[in-house]
Amino acid sequence: MTQSDRSRLTLPHEPFTLSVIKGALYLGAIACYLTLFISPWSLGSALSLGLMALFSVQSLEPKLSRRGVLTLGAASGLGGYLLSVMIDSWSGWGYLLSAPLMLRSSEAVLFGFLTFSSVFLLRVWGRRSRFGSAIEASVICYAVVQLFSTHRSGQVHEPRFFSDWVIINGQHSVQWWLTVFGVGLVAVALLVFSRVRRSLHLLWAAAIIALILGALYGFGNLGHKAKAIKPLTLGGGASKDKRDNKGGSGGGGDGNSDQNSPQNRPPTPVAVAVFHDDYNPEYGVLYFRQQTLSSFDGVKLVANSAKRFDQDVITQFPSEKGEQAALSQSVENHLQVSTSMYLIDEHPTPPALTHASVIKPLENPAPQRFVEAYSVNSLVPAVPLKRYVGRLSIPEEWSSEKRRYYLDTHFDDPRYQTLAEEIVRDLPSRLAADPIQRAIAIKRYLEREGYYTLKVKHRSSTDPAASFLFGDLRGYCVHFAHSAVHLLRSQGIAARVALGYAVDARTRSNSSAVLITGDRAHAWPEIHIDGVGWVTFDVYPEQSDEPEAQSVSQSLESLFGEMARKQLDRGLKRGSPFPWRDLGFGTLYLLCIIILLGYVIGFWRVIRLRLAPLELRGKLDYMVVLDRLAGSGLRRLSGESREEYAQRLQERAPGINELTAAHLRWALGHPERREVRAQEVTICARAVRRAYAHQSRGRWLLGVLNPYAWLMIR
Repeated sequence: MTQSDRSRLTLPHEPFTLSVIKGALYLGAIACYLTLFISPWSLGSALSLGLMALFSVQSLEPKLSRRGVLTLGAASGLGGYLLSVMIDSWSGWGYLLSAPLMLRSSEAVLFGFLTFSSVFLLRVWGRRSRFGSAIEASVICYAVVQLFSTHRSGQVHEPRFFSDWVIINGQHSVQWWLTVFGVGLVAVALLVFSRVRRSLHLLWAAAIIALILGALYGFGNLGHKAKAIKPLTLGGGASKDKRDNKGGSGGGGDGNSDQNSPQNRPPTPVAVAVFHDDYNPEYGVLYFRQQTLSSFDGVKLVANSAKRFDQDVITQFPSEKGEQAALSQSVENHLQVSTSMYLIDEHPTPPALTHASVIKPLENPAPQRFVEAYSVNSLVPAVPLKRYVGRLSIPEEWSSEKRRYYLDTHFDDPRYQTLAEEIVRDLPSRLAADPIQRAIAIKRYLEREGYYTLKVKHRSSTDPAASFLFGDLRGYCVHFAHSAVHLLRSQGIAARVALGYAVDARTRSNSSAVLITGDRAHAWPEIHIDGVGWVTFDVYPEQSDEPEAQSVSQSLESLFGEMARKQLDRGLKRGSPFPWRDLGFGTLYLLCIIILLGYVIGFWRVIRLRLAPLELRGKLDYMVVLDRLAGSGLRRLSGESREEYAQRLQERAPGINELTAAHLRWALGHPERREVRAQEVTICARAVRRAYAHQSRGRWLLGVLNPYAWLMIR
């Protein structure tokens, strides 16, 4: 490629200091983007080959055409992928490497070469195009945003060593420090990748970037921003809700908001429950109830605005003296379980393990993370549901008003009662009159015939429960819960809808803490049994198109549990310094890998000189001499020809002129005389090495010891 071609493809030469800063930003972006997704082995490989790509750009970019750049970038990425697949699939590796080492090697090769390809292409594009330079800055900023988005989604325990230090020492919050780091990195990225060369332009660019980032820093909340988490409610029927405006949607507004769909509840932590007693629920599900919907407004079930009923449910946060629920559960049929609740996000009503009898305030152990803390005493079932067969639903002491309240349903729509009668008709005659058996029959019908899906919401219907129940029976938890309650009430069974969270107890770690995430928001029916109280009566559809729920990270659950119990030391002392020692050893380990990789490649270039045929030594001997000279600081300048380079170094490396001329005769001469001319190059190269080593022993030794001398030649 001619000098005119290079000037057309490449922007003005970047100062060495600017190239170093950009290289550091690239390595930081690689660490930000990959640190939470790959193993330390692969991260080390990615950083090493990313650094190699930066060196390669410095030495190869002026020599390559656009096609050559694309070829090298694509070949390195594709080659890494194929090599990774070969390591994974070829059984012969099993005789040489263990299975864990094979997996680590495959992943390290894949991410290493993909990083090399990406960094090489981006860096060359940035050096040759102003638009490419803007893309470089965007990629680095995206890597930082990706790190923040992962942390914002609830992964506050990552990176673990950093979060431990921040939380233990009370230095703001992890998000605060990450934001400060990100703001600084983005500012530097925008500044150094801006294509300005005059000092005044650079000053203006820095001032504008500082103003923008200062505004983001000032107006953005760098601490933990608690969200208002509202319970799931039944969509549809908005017109009546808006007319009545009684607040009966239970915090869900008019029921038409997108937030009422479980699919819009991300799996981010919203609360932590710490158990002080052993408790294993009957069906393996822990129910944390927030409120109940029991008042029928003619369209759907809503919360009791007059608070004359459902007094056994605590719907307000505790004052200094605490809150106590009205007694509705029989003590002999329940066990008392004590828990401590720590809310990560704001809730309109306090979630508590059902059935909460007393709620008292607690000291907040981590105000920067928890928005509310309180203790809960709950009465949980001690007897299986099947043991209640033969009992009535409604006690004789209930007033007629209370009976009507908990049995009020769609009596003007005969479809509900007709369907319920058809369901219980199949019961044996000896069981048909039993309320519990009728309730179980309705529950089994919905479980067997219903289809759980988040794709159907029945929002366009005035009565979403009817649209679900008498349509295709496709919907999610709120549709099942409301439909079940209406069917149960039509059979004389007192029932209501409970709202809160349902957490699979089988996913718990060995600790006493349970992490509640937003995607566990749930609605379920409750029925009343005489002499027992309200009983959770959830419906579990057998058919579903939803994937299994994501499991909670045990380390994240452990971190929140330790935070709640003020046991965050983990072997570290409060006030302990930042773990510079660990970072230092990690950096040293990474540098050793990078240096070793450079020595391996350099050693191979020397070995190849001994193994190659004689006719090729005209090139290889010349390359080794250039390696030594470049490694000792005598690099060929940009735009300098090989003859000019040899003339400039003739005094420091006597014989370099003769070696350059011999190499040109070998490269441009007749192919039949290559072996003879290769011998001439070998003799001249040996003379130059001896003369330079004798005249400048220190520089020659530096060239030998430099692991990346081969990257510095032009």
